Amino acid sequence: MDSTMRSNATVGPPVEYLVYQADTFARGTYELLEVDAPYLLELRHAWSDNIRIAFESLPSAPTVVGADATVRHI
Repeated sequence: MDSTMRSNATVGPPVEYLVYQADTFARGTYELLEVDAPYLLELRHAWSDNIRIAFESLPSAPTVVGADATVRHI
C-alpha cells in the first residue's frame, strides 16, 4: 500500500478497508485511516525499513563485481 501511495500521486489517505469472513456477505471490521493514523505510520516505516534491507541483500550483478565503483547508500 505504501509503495502505491509513493508512486501514484492520486492514491493516499484517507485509506479505507473492510475485512469480512470468506463465504459471507456480512459486514466485518471497517477502518478509515487518516494521514496521521498510527497504523499507517507504522506501516510506512516498516515498508521503508524492509525494502531497504531487501535491496541491500540482493546479490551483485555479474558485470558490477570487481568494477571500479563506489556503492552509495542513501
